[in-house]
Amino acid sequence: MFSFIFKQNLQQIWRNKKLWILGIFTSFLGATEETELLLNIFIPSKRSIFDFFQSLGDTQLFTSQGLQAAYKHITQEPLISLLSILLLIATLAVVCALVGLSLIAQGAIISASSKVRHSTLEKISGYLREGKKKIWPILGINLISKLIVGLIFFAFTFPIIKNIPLMLILTCIFIILASILYIVMKLAICIVVVEKEKLFPAINIAYRTFNKNRKDSIKLLITLLIITIFGISLSVVSLLVLYLPFLFIIEATIILNFPLISSILFIVFLLCATAFLTVFFGFISALSWISWTHFYQNIRR
Repeated sequence: MFSFIFKQNLQQIWRNKKLWILGIFTSFLGATEETELLLNIFIPSKRSIFDFFQSLGDTQLFTSQGLQAAYKHITQEPLISLLSILLLIATLAVVCALVGLSLIAQGAIISASSKVRHSTLEKISGYLREGKKKIWPILGINLISKLIVGLIFFAFTFPIIKNIPLMLILTCIFIILASILYIVMKLAICIVVVEKEKLFPAINIAYRTFNKNRKDSIKLLITLLIITIFGISLSVVSLLVLYLPFLFIIEATIILNFPLISSILFIVFLLCATAFLTVFFGFISALSWISWTHFYQNIRR
């Protein structure tokens, strides 16, 4: 699998920087899919969608007392309430736009990856239009996978959280099921875009495809996870190396009593780090999607 990724897919990405851009767009939904899987494996207690709804319920906003308090606040301070509502709407609009762009980019990068072997890539806008046509089944696959992972984790951890030996066994089962679900999700999205299938037929075909190619699918997943771990480690080291000159200069400006310059330099470092991580995760996401796309194209022959 290392040969498949490095000799074929890595060269394609290096020659076609448009895939990097599409990879950056796909990472708006999360760092990368492999990173999310690693978080589920190593930090299974991280917050899930169920924690969000539980926290929302704890606010008691949608109880009779909560609604009465909200109405009272709006009537007493209408201007502040209006600004808060407008800010909330604007934030939700930006979040929805980024999520929508990420979903469209998933379809776009698969469409581009499926054609990059035989022809030069066209404009990114053309592939984004292709991804836009498949946004609903892609959204459905992402929602189903996240919901199932959340349900599995909730079912495994809620009733027996104090039984450590059994928890270890269930954690291993959770890792296996989450990995299988991840593979099926990747293949299903590839099938939606490449084969023009609808949501549930694509999931069915993806599951049957995984069953027929379990070993190769798992090998590809493990290889991508190893590359992701190595890449994240390398990026952390790179950021530390990048921070050292900024640290010395900032310390010098503080000693010389130039606090404004030190603040500006720190902001510059944050911008550089953000740009670096954006490009890095875009590259990792592009490598992941092109690998799964070409993997599916190879096994369907």
